[in-house]
Amino acid sequence: MNNHKIWTVRWIRAAVGILALLCLGLIYAWSVFVTPIEAEFGWGRSQTSMTFTICMSFFCIGGLFAGYINRFLKPRIILLLAAVSILAGFFLSSNISSLPGLFIGYGVFCGFGVGIGYNVVLSCILAWFPEKTGLLSGILLMGFGFGGSVLGSLSVNLMAAAGWRFAFRILGIILAVVILLSSVMLKRPLPEESEFLKTKCRKTVSVAKNYSTKEMLHTSSFYFVFIWLVLITALGLAVVSNASPLAQTMTGDIGKASFLAGLVSIFNGIGRLCSGFILDALGSKRTMRIYSLIGLAAGIIMFLSVSAESVLLLTAGFILIGFAFGGGSPTMSAYASRVFGPKFYSNNFSIMNLCMLAGAFIGSFLMGVVQSSSGYQTITVFLIVFAAASLIFGSIVRLHFQGNRSND
Repeated sequence: MNNHKIWTVRWIRAAVGILALLCLGLIYAWSVFVTPIEAEFGWGRSQTSMTFTICMSFFCIGGLFAGYINRFLKPRIILLLAAVSILAGFFLSSNISSLPGLFIGYGVFCGFGVGIGYNVVLSCILAWFPEKTGLLSGILLMGFGFGGSVLGSLSVNLMAAAGWRFAFRILGIILAVVILLSSVMLKRPLPEESEFLKTKCRKTVSVAKNYSTKEMLHTSSFYFVFIWLVLITALGLAVVSNASPLAQTMTGDIGKASFLAGLVSIFNGIGRLCSGFILDALGSKRTMRIYSLIGLAAGIIMFLSVSAESVLLLTAGFILIGFAFGGGSPTMSAYASRVFGPKFYSNNFSIMNLCMLAGAFIGSFLMGVVQSSSGYQTITVFLIVFAAASLIFGSIVRLHFQGNRSND
């Protein structure tokens, strides 16, 4: 490729990546489907919350799978697998008559497909921007965060018009088509293109060593960052999986509840974008502490909102929770690339992304059980605990850093 075209082509690929991740981000709109599904089958929250936990678990497994086959297959082939899995998942979900069917359709197939696509899109695009890993991680993951809001609103309209089963089918087709079209443009840079980018980009981050996954797992910094990610993920998913029902309880209006729940996704996206700028300006450790503090403030506001039954405070809490949750994924992506090197990024990122397994179990399933037995106010107490603990681990990382960039 002509060197002058590389600068244009990489931004076109980035735009395609944002669109793909926007569609994949529908995974975060789960809460808008909960109420109609529970109403039809008479299921409780402690039962349906397992769906999102399974979905997040297979999201991580899909990322691991993509990290492994990324070394052997072209992105186009891997994204084809993602599209097929997502389409199958939504169509299976649209025909369920039991909880296991929902677990398999939405949980296993949709989660697995989204995990594959998520890993491939990120690894492809970041390879084109060696000097802007923080910014591009934030921009790309902003799209992923916005998906829950944009497609969540579409889902509500589809369900109002023809029911949740019809909505699942249409959404499955839309996502599969977009991922297939994106696969045409998403390619890794050729060796000569990579060399040109590293040579011409003034602020390219260089590393003294590329850590293999085995070597990464022998560094203490990995574990402290991983725990921080689990806590931030639990903080966000505890609200994501309960946002719409909680808002309905306080407003009594499904339309208003959908709008308020959408704020979590919108500010999740904004938080992801902002984290990209903060990462490039202040480094990973300071970014972690900033987002933990925002999460702590959000937890306190959520507690007050439920105690006072204040929709205004609930709105502020949703905004801040979304923003704090948004800082996790870009920090993880940039950390995996900057600290442990770009060579093994796909595998290392997929290992770090396993934080979603623990985060989903704690934030979605356990908080669903808590909600069923103790109500929403107890959940808000846990939000404060998660945020405070993440602040502690975000501070410890600085004292136990063993990566490439001591100033990150």
